[in-house]
Amino acid sequence: MTCAPCRTDPGVLTQTLGDTPVAGLYFHLGDPDVYRYQNTDYLVVPMESGFLPGAIAVFRCSDLSYVLYAELTEQAGDAGWCAISRDGKLFSSLQHASTLLVYDMDWSCVNAPCEAFVTFQEEIPLKDEQGNPLPDLVTTQGGKFAPDGTLLYLTSGFFDDNEALQASEGITVMDTASWWRVAHSTNGYGQFNYYYNPGCCTYGEPEGLVVWDLDNGRAPGMSGQLHVFRTNNDPIGTDSVTFFHYTNVIRVTPGTDCNLSNCCPNFQLPGCPTLPNSVPCAIGGSTCPMQIFAEALDYAWSGAEIRLRAATYTGTMTISKRVRLTSDGGVARLGG
Repeated sequence: MTCAPCRTDPGVLTQTLGDTPVAGLYFHLGDPDVYRYQNTDYLVVPMESGFLPGAIAVFRCSDLSYVLYAELTEQAGDAGWCAISRDGKLFSSLQHASTLLVYDMDWSCVNAPCEAFVTFQEEIPLKDEQGNPLPDLVTTQGGKFAPDGTLLYLTSGFFDDNEALQASEGITVMDTASWWRVAHSTNGYGQFNYYYNPGCCTYGEPEGLVVWDLDNGRAPGMSGQLHVFRTNNDPIGTDSVTFFHYTNVIRVTPGTDCNLSNCCPNFQLPGCPTLPNSVPCAIGGSTCPMQIFAEALDYAWSGAEIRLRAATYTGTMTISKRVRLTSDGGVARLGG
């Protein structure tokens, strides 16, 4: 078996907990986050033990050197994920979560000892699209804020979920102004497909996620802004990991046919159906852009970017959603 990269490769940093105060206390490290304070990046890692309160450990990203740790007082045994907001607050939850737990952070503690690095602030109830209490997200696995702080992405689910849980877990997107759900992934079909298959013999399990804009080509073969991984837990062999990549960009290119064959090579036009674990037709994607701005605007969600190919888009348009308009290849004129 080979690995790329391996732990022993040059440039790969490894940090053990053996020389830190948390050694022997915690057996599960959850989905971490990175926060920049005074021009230094810090890795914040949630930890669980099953009997102690959940906790976080902080490391410097430059060399993975240990800095400090603190308990999350409202989380008895649970700390599967954490996310740091733009203003430096820490968000986490219990494993079965219908609320978020928010902590104030005194980031000056990373430079000098202090009395309270983490202080509980509030509990935020989560709501569905109609403003009703959101049912528990069973086995919360990860959470990340959008760069502008307006959305929080959460992953949940486990390798032994039943069919009902499989349909309700996955990726949940929360609006941070109202804490209402604005989007939820589908399982095996559609544009927002995040497929996992729990139970024998794949034992698929949602895991962590990261928000990282890769549209500039820095990662060959990958693009998009939201990246989520899934583990298939092999009880007798080697676990496999699959990454799902999502974009917040809806592309519009007038006069260009939608090349659905690039999206669904195993099916014939029209319709191009999707089946579990197949590649969905990416309408509005780079291989299948929309042709009419009004259609893209109707399809767009709050916070989406509509990227218009340089052209003149005629007609009367009313924009009532919070969307970002950008042009590609020159000037895009709206309304003539």
